Amino acid sequence: MHWMHLFVADLLIVILSFAISNASGADVTGSDEGTTSIKPVVRHYGCLIRTISGSYVGPCQAQTTTTYPIVERQRTTNPVLTALLWLLYARQVRNSRISGWGGWSPQGSCSATCREDGGLQRYTRQCGSGSGCVGNDERYGWCTGEAECPFSVEGYCLDQDGLVYSGICYTIPSVSQGAVTYNDAVALCEETGALLADVHDRNHQAVLKTFALTKKPFTRSYIYLFVGTAYIPSTSKLVYRSGMEKDRTVLDWTQSYPVTPSSATYLALHEDEDPTLQTGMFNIPITETVDGAICERGP
Repeated sequence: MHWMHLFVADLLIVILSFAISNASGADVTGSDEGTTSIKPVVRHYGCLIRTISGSYVGPCQAQTTTTYPIVERQRTTNPVLTALLWLLYARQVRNSRISGWGGWSPQGSCSATCREDGGLQRYTRQCGSGSGCVGNDERYGWCTGEAECPFSVEGYCLDQDGLVYSGICYTIPSVSQGAVTYNDAVALCEETGALLADVHDRNHQAVLKTFALTKKPFTRSYIYLFVGTAYIPSTSKLVYRSGMEKDRTVLDWTQSYPVTPSSATYLALHEDEDPTLQTGMFNIPITETVDGAICERGP
């Protein structure tokens, strides 16, 4: 029924605007034929009186001199146009009254529990003119939580296209054939919140080998990647980030490696699709470049 009330209000406005335009915009007189005609309103402001000594404006009255009425002709108002303008104005006033909503205010808390998760927040608003407001008084908007999200190895690995092994996510962030220095490899891992990966034993090495071959360049059969474990030639020991040391024999090495130069302390994994070719660990100096890095991130 609300729409019917609005329709009746608009109709009354149109009728009223017609009446106003006819009453104020023109004179209505009857003709001999019984029809009605609209004549412009003529307003006299005075007469231009010309004399021998000059001209001046004065009252229009009988004089010996020639007078010229000074008039202003008021334009006849178009009743249809007037009605439309009244209608538009009335609708604007009415809508401003109907849409008397206050601002949206959040209610309760976001459904998400941490920053990385998205959730919904409920918002409400109050009608300033009672029950005449049009629209909803409630809506839901997108929001994020306030607390730091607990780290999920599985979720992180899924985002990074990595591999989960023994509760650790291993990733290979990018591959650039023969153009990655050791410092570049460290930076590649840090960009994703990870570290260069340690390689703990042959089983672990075999898992990383299979994963690395899925990331090799299409143009060749092998891939060459820095890892985080160091090698000390003088002691033949592997050194891990934790400071723990292991004998070099816990890993598989490429033929003729490890080498003995004291500078060859950086470890890289070299794997080829053809197992008869060079596969295994290399110890190399910091000046050598490889294809990328194996990174790790735990809980």
